[in-house]
Amino acid sequence: MKTTRCSKLWFQMACGVALCAACGEGAPALPPDPEGGAEVVPTQEVVGGGTAVPGSRHVCGDGVIESVEECEDGNESRGDGCSGCRTEQDWSCEYDAAQQRSVCMNRLGDRQCGAAACRFGSTCLENQVTCGCATLPETECDMPAVLALGLLPGTTDCQPRAVSADSSTVVGYCIYWHVRGPTSYATVWRRGQPVAEVFNASTETSANGVSADGSIVVGADYAAGFRMQGADVEYVTAVPVDVSADGTVMVGVSRSVDPVTGGIRPDRAFRRVQGSELELLPCPDPERSCVATKVSGDGSVVLGVSDQYGSAERVGTWTRDGSLQELPGSEAADVLAHAINVDGSVIVGAIGSGNEPAVPARWTPGGLELLSSAPGAAVGVSADGRRILYYSESQSYERQYFLLDGATSTPLEALLPEGALQALPVEDATLVFLTQLSGDGKSIVGSMRSSDAGSTLTRAVLLQLP
Repeated sequence: MKTTRCSKLWFQMACGVALCAACGEGAPALPPDPEGGAEVVPTQEVVGGGTAVPGSRHVCGDGVIESVEECEDGNESRGDGCSGCRTEQDWSCEYDAAQQRSVCMNRLGDRQCGAAACRFGSTCLENQVTCGCATLPETECDMPAVLALGLLPGTTDCQPRAVSADSSTVVGYCIYWHVRGPTSYATVWRRGQPVAEVFNASTETSANGVSADGSIVVGADYAAGFRMQGADVEYVTAVPVDVSADGTVMVGVSRSVDPVTGGIRPDRAFRRVQGSELELLPCPDPERSCVATKVSGDGSVVLGVSDQYGSAERVGTWTRDGSLQELPGSEAADVLAHAINVDGSVIVGAIGSGNEPAVPARWTPGGLELLSSAPGAAVGVSADGRRILYYSESQSYERQYFLLDGATSTPLEALLPEGALQALPVEDATLVFLTQLSGDGKSIVGSMRSSDAGSTLTRAVLLQLP
């Protein structure tokens, strides 16, 4: 049983005005918001409905949005996306002038557990909450630890490429086998269900990157790319491989043909800010290829690879001014960089040299740090850089994954409930590869194999972390 003690004011918001009056409690110090927000600010009633914050002139709950208000839905109820004229966690609100109020949508899914916005695939659990002198039922979300994402009809192999920061959207591709051979289709999983986004059925397409809230998806076929927001699709003459958290900065590869020789020029890394022309990033040797592979969440730092030194690749970053800086250690080692955090201050990957196998590594402003002495690589990092997903690989190529949270490293199997894979509605489920950590650090995407009527299926999988 969960017990919550409420002051009179908090009681009015969470437990009901009538029950609060019946209890006759005083008004002790206000408790912190249980969702981790700021303390509740005392309000006073105003004529005509709504409340006003002492010391200010704006009225919250009157249906009129003002400069100090993030949202205004005409009430002060919690759990509907707009509370106290502030957008609640995991919701997005837009003001509708015709309705004269904010319209809010839950970004995580279509299930509501009381005041809790649950992620897709979850169920509701009911608890008893003691609030003052009354006991009331309260619901909360029960999220399965492993979610097998759907397959497109007619496909047997789906692979994820990226996950939104809030885990609501996964993007990648599904492979369809036909008489001409395999063709990949750019695929978007929203709340676990796949939606095919076929932009050119005669060529292979893939969705490669997604914004933090899942509303903007970028991807490409071999030579051209797209930026999709809702039903609007914008085509670009390059191959986007990643997008910033707000969806305004795309990075990737630009390919072109030499008009004299007719041959394909070396790949060039590009960055494109929404509303601006495509910008080719400087490559130290124009006769060699440069590729942009990731962009920080705020769009300020671009992660990329240059092979200007012959066959030896060099990994570095481009900053806003366009300068390229190599990662420490890359001048004398084999470096792979797989992920970057929101402000570009943490980059994770692997580093090795000569005949020594690569090991998981992290780059910060303080320099290079090895995460393990065992062969492997780091493949994901949370937006704040605190959580890192990495693996160690045995000589038989078996991988064991770990989650580094601050200074504590925990085997992934210890974080998942026993029998989580076996609980899936598929046969013989086995994890294959895990490829990315969501920005909030709460989810991991990867692929798994399972059986269906004797056939082997590979599908995208989403793991939920505590």
